[in-house]
Amino acid sequence: MREPSPERLADYGQLATYKERTADEEELLFRHRRAVRFGRMQRRSREWLSVNEIAEWCAQLEGVVVPNEKARLHAYRMFAQDISEGFFELWGASSVLFLTPELSYPRRPMARLGSAEQVWQVLDLEILIEAYLKHCWIARGDFRRWCEYHELPSNPRRFRRPPRRPADARLAKSEPAASSLVASLLRDDPFTTRTVAENRLKTLGYQIGPRAFARVWPRARIRAGLPEKGRPGRRPQRRSEIGT
Repeated sequence: MREPSPERLADYGQLATYKERTADEEELLFRHRRAVRFGRMQRRSREWLSVNEIAEWCAQLEGVVVPNEKARLHAYRMFAQDISEGFFELWGASSVLFLTPELSYPRRPMARLGSAEQVWQVLDLEILIEAYLKHCWIARGDFRRWCEYHELPSNPRRFRRPPRRPADARLAKSEPAASSLVASLLRDDPFTTRTVAENRLKTLGYQIGPRAFARVWPRARIRAGLPEKGRPGRRPQRRSEIGT
C-alpha cells in the first residue's frame, strides 16, 4: 500500500507513524477522513448544516465583531432541548445525523437524548457540546423549520445554496442529475409532491419527460432516505406546527 504524504498524515492527527499504526488506528483514520470529506462537501452543497456552525452563526446574529458566547451556548441549549423533545423526528425516527470517527457508520440517525430534565441533571452543557452536539448535522429543511420555530432568520446568506443549473444540453437530459436535485428537494421537505418536483426541474431547464420522471421520482425518494412510495393520506403534523 502506498504511504500517504506527510501533509495528509498531519491533516488527520498523526495518531502514530505510518508503519507503526495498528489496524484500529487505521480504521479510526479512515472514519476521520470520511467525516472530513462529508463536512467539506456539505459546506459547498449546503444540503446538511452543522449544528456547530449554526451555533456560531447565532453568536454573530447581532452583527458584533466578537461572537457572543452567551448566544452560542443558548443556541446549543435550544438544540439539546429540541432533540430531547423530538422536534427533529418524523414518523418516530430522528433526522439528525451524528458524525464522529468513533462510529463505524457516521450517518447513523441520532436518538433522543432523553427528557430535558434528565439531560440537564446528568450532563454538563459543555460536555454535551464537545461530545455530542458539535458532531451533529441537520437537513436544510429542518434548519429552516427550526429557525421559524425560534423566530430566527430562516434563509441567512451564510447557509444559502449555490444555484444549481444544468451546464449543457447533455446534463439537462441527465436522469441521475435530475434525481440528485429532486432528492435534495425531498431532504428539505419530505412532503414535496411529484408535481412540485417536476415543475422545479422544468424551471431549472431540465428536459425530463413523463416516462423519465417516473424513473427519477422513486430513485430520488430512496436517495433522500424515504420509502420508494409515500404513505397514503394527509401528511402528519410536526410538533412545531401544532397549535400554530
